[in-house]
Amino acid sequence: MEVSRSEATVLHYLWLQRIFPPGNRMGGLLLSHFGGDIDLLYRAEREDYQRVGDLEPSALDGLCNKDLTDALQISAYCRNNAIRIMVPTDPDFPDQLCRIPAPPLVLYVRGTLPDLRKTLSVSIVGTRSMTEYGSQNTYLIAYDLTKAGTIIVSGMAKGIDGIAHRGCLDAGGITVAVLGCGVDRCYPAEHENLRDEILRRGAVLSEFPPFTPPSGRNFPIRNRLISALSLATLVTEADETSGALITARNAVLQGRALFALPGKVGEKNSQGVNHLLREGAVPITCAMDLLLPYRKLYPKALRISAVPHPGIRSKRIKSPIKRQTPLGERTFGGYEAYEARQIADGIDDRPLPPPVAVAAAEAVNESRAEAPAAEPKPKRALPPLSENEQRLLDHFPTESAVTADELSGSGIPIHQILIDLTTLEIKGVIESVPGNAYRRV
Repeated sequence: MEVSRSEATVLHYLWLQRIFPPGNRMGGLLLSHFGGDIDLLYRAEREDYQRVGDLEPSALDGLCNKDLTDALQISAYCRNNAIRIMVPTDPDFPDQLCRIPAPPLVLYVRGTLPDLRKTLSVSIVGTRSMTEYGSQNTYLIAYDLTKAGTIIVSGMAKGIDGIAHRGCLDAGGITVAVLGCGVDRCYPAEHENLRDEILRRGAVLSEFPPFTPPSGRNFPIRNRLISALSLATLVTEADETSGALITARNAVLQGRALFALPGKVGEKNSQGVNHLLREGAVPITCAMDLLLPYRKLYPKALRISAVPHPGIRSKRIKSPIKRQTPLGERTFGGYEAYEARQIADGIDDRPLPPPVAVAAAEAVNESRAEAPAAEPKPKRALPPLSENEQRLLDHFPTESAVTADELSGSGIPIHQILIDLTTLEIKGVIESVPGNAYRRV
């Protein structure tokens, strides 16, 4: 069967993804070695691949097998089931995904993927086991962000993810769901109606091929796409083991701004977000806190005046929900009232603060610089570590700091590194330092 050049390019990307599945950085490195030309990579011979180095024998055998049968079957299935296959050469492929560790080789998309470069997009994530506090605040923030013209990105999971999508849809906005399974699956099954609404107003996408079932190891891999698709990531509720912390860590590694909703002290579901705040995430109590740093970056796309002010009860919710912050219902008075009126009238003349990610990092660095020198820490016994955590810790230098990208040279998949860095930091074995690096405690 004859195919056009563009169709051949897609088939070659599908072929490469079968060899290096989602989360494997070698596919992108190999493609870079061949100048980003997938067709040239496909036509290469074994000796050409051997010059790249770091390729396992099974990967070499796969590259030398030029059979496109699987690629043709996937392509035909997607064509017959309204699934769009997007590859990096596609003009609509989100270019921000091409600049992250282990970039996706293929995206499978249902619905209409919006142009995320034209307006602010915010990723909202959190725990599956949400409380009323997390549910109410997530819904209101997502709703208000949408009213201001923001696109909401999340993972369509139970709990916070689903509420974020719902708030966006109820506000009449566009939302994007990133799955940890094939887009032909609905996970969780009870979100089928939500999925269908998302498809009418936005898109559902995945880098996992059709027929891929939901699997625990897939979700940390997909989390890096949730953060990468947006300029800002917001964690509204999470405990210390939540996968939302992996998304947060990815956001920082990718140079995205990280926001967190302060949680109730002593609550299990607040421990993760409060940890992020201690590490430099920007605290917010309402949508306005997140929108203001971007108002001059998107002067036409963002409608700041459309956002209800905190403390004002909204008629949009069937069961009225007061706008809550950790300190109770917030009202505007004095200078806050003047400031809110200035914003609502479109005459806000305050200087634009530096990018929040930079500002947060500078604040953390300043606080560390001003702190008195700490006494040498006595050596202590390590807490129980899993095999993966111990394996990663063994690659840490004794004195100096190391980044996640540098650790990827150990041969451990980048998604596993991100998971283990989070758990090792929570266990107090390592600590983060300026420059997105880590060192042993």
